[in-house]
Amino acid sequence: MSRMSRNAQSRGMSGSASKLYTFPLAVRFTSGSSCNRLAVRNQRYDKITKSVTLSNMDDPKTDQRRAAILAQAFAAFTIYGYKRTTMDDIARGAGLSRPALYILYRNKADIFRACMQALMAEMRISVAKCFAGEGSTVSKVEEALNEAIIRPYRKIADTPHGAEIFDAKYEFASDLFLEWIEAVEEEVASGLAAEEASGHIDLQGAGVSAERVASLLLDATEGMKMRMSDMDEVSVKLSDLVRLLIGPFRR
Repeated sequence: MSRMSRNAQSRGMSGSASKLYTFPLAVRFTSGSSCNRLAVRNQRYDKITKSVTLSNMDDPKTDQRRAAILAQAFAAFTIYGYKRTTMDDIARGAGLSRPALYILYRNKADIFRACMQALMAEMRISVAKCFAGEGSTVSKVEEALNEAIIRPYRKIADTPHGAEIFDAKYEFASDLFLEWIEAVEEEVASGLAAEEASGHIDLQGAGVSAERVASLLLDATEGMKMRMSDMDEVSVKLSDLVRLLIGPFRR
């Protein structure tokens, strides 16, 4: 039996995959309990695949083949783990041959980094939308930080192999973590500047820039994440942080 076949059997895969990288239930096992486990796994995989849709991949300028690869790869990483996912799995899930996959991406780490970059682009769009809506500056900033920090964390942490994905992030994409924080600062600073231009807050009168306030917010948020493992608690304190830091600037 080939390595690819053994890998497929060890995860309950058949030799082919559907367009959405869901695995057919027509796999023979000797016990009914194994079939039940496979059904649950497939249902979980379908749910994760739908939840990790990368919105920026819908841009007409984005190559559809790369979009399929990244969406299916991220789903595979979260349901099976980074280490157990192979280039064969990713190629099959995206409906490509392995040679075709290697033309687009050098290796699995390259694909993983591309997934993180796609999520970052999606995050920037979400944060910008927070400031484009209605509401107070305090509510906009709080929602922006939730979109930028809390929700992306939960999107990964709530999957079966979230911890392994975080480990892989630090191993293969630690520089992207710094880029992520910088991107959040830029979007929040831009939003605060727009709020000041609209007359909702007064930063200039307090002698502070939008960039400095955004930096303080991110420093404090990351500090809370380091001290607390419960993201619900971080979210509650994040609300207090924004209210105390942004509230005094309101006009």
